[in-house]
Amino acid sequence: MDSSEKLSEDKILLNKIIWVIELLGGWPLNKTIKQTVLFIGAITYYVIHLSISCTALINVLGNLQLMTANLMETTVQIISLIRLIYLKLSPRVKESIISIQQTLDTQKCDNASEEEIYVYYLSIAKRYYSVLMTFSATTSFMFYLRPLPECFLAWLNNQPVILKPPYEIIYVCFNLTSIEQVIIVYIYQAPMSFLPLGYIAIINLKLLIITNICSQLGVLSHRIRNLRTIGNDKIFGSIVRNHLKLWRLVKNIDNAWTLVFCFELMLSTLLCSFVFYGALLAISVGESVVAVSLITYVISSLLILFSNCLMGEMLKYESENFENALYCLEWYDMSISNKRALLICMTRALFPLQLTAGKFYIYSFNVYTQIVKFAMGVVSLFRTLSV
Repeated sequence: MDSSEKLSEDKILLNKIIWVIELLGGWPLNKTIKQTVLFIGAITYYVIHLSISCTALINVLGNLQLMTANLMETTVQIISLIRLIYLKLSPRVKESIISIQQTLDTQKCDNASEEEIYVYYLSIAKRYYSVLMTFSATTSFMFYLRPLPECFLAWLNNQPVILKPPYEIIYVCFNLTSIEQVIIVYIYQAPMSFLPLGYIAIINLKLLIITNICSQLGVLSHRIRNLRTIGNDKIFGSIVRNHLKLWRLVKNIDNAWTLVFCFELMLSTLLCSFVFYGALLAISVGESVVAVSLITYVISSLLILFSNCLMGEMLKYESENFENALYCLEWYDMSISNKRALLICMTRALFPLQLTAGKFYIYSFNVYTQIVKFAMGVVSLFRTLSV
C-alpha cells in the first residue's frame, strides 16, 4: 500500500461515520430535504419516547431496581439526543468538520517518518471505531431482541407465550395485554436501537478529528526538528501558519463542545455511581446475572468517558512535543522576520491545546483517574447512607 492509499483510509473511515449519522439525518453538511425530514422525524420520535420514559421514572420512584433500569436507558437517550441535535445545528461544529474535510483532501507526507505519524494516529481512530461500533451495535440489538428467546422457549415447551416490549414503559393508547398491540409496540420501538449507534458515531467523529489534528502537530514537530534554519524562511513560515490554523481549530472545537462535555461528565459519573451501587446490592442478594449486566453498563460508560480523556491526552502530548521542538530550534541563524514568528509561536505553545468540560475540567489521563475515584466515592457515600 503506497502513501496516498494509506492517507485515504481516514476519508474511508469518515465516510463510514457519516453513513451512520445520516441514518438519523444528523449530518450537518447534508442539507437535502430527505435528510431534514429524517432529522425532524427522528428527533420527534425520540423526544416522545424520552418523555414517556421520564414519566415512567416518576412512577417507579422508590424501587431501586426499576429506577436503575429506567435511568440506564433514559440517560443514554438524553445524552445521545443532545449530541445529535448539537451536531446538526451548531455552526462551530460544522466549521470544524469542513476544516478537517479540507485537510483530508490536501494532506500529504514528505517522507516515511511523517507517514508513520499519520498511520499511527489513524490506527487509533480505526481501532476505536471497530471496538466501540461493534460493541454498541451488538449490545443495542441484543437489548432489543432480548424478549424473543423467552417467547421461543415458551413456545417450544408448549407454554403460554408472553411477549414484552424491550423498553417497558407505559403507553396510554395501547393495551399491552393484547398480543397484537404488543407486537405493534415492539415494532414501534425498533428505531430506538439506532440512537446509541448515532451516539457512538459522533464520538468516533470527534476522535477522528482530534487524531488528525494530533498527526498534523506531530508532522510539524518532525519538520521543525529537521529544519535547517538558514535559507528556509518559506518552510518555517508555512509551519507557523499551519500551527496557528490547528490552534484555532482546537479552540473552536473546545468552545463548541465544552458545555455538552460538562453535562455528560456530571450525568455519566453520577449514573455510574448509582448503577455500580445497584450492582453491589444485586451481588449481596445473589442476583449475579443482574450484577453482570449492571457492571457491563458501568464499564461501557467509563470507556466513553475515557475516549474524551484520550483525546485530551493526545492533544496535550503533541502540544508539548511541538513546544520542545521549537525550543531545540537554532533560532540564532534565522532571519529577523522568522525570529519574530518564532516568538509568537512559542508564546502560543506555552498554553497546551486541550479539551475541557465547562472550561474548568481539562480532559487527560490524570483527570480520568479522578473521575473514577469520585464515582467510587459516591458509591461509598450511598453504602454509608444505606446502613
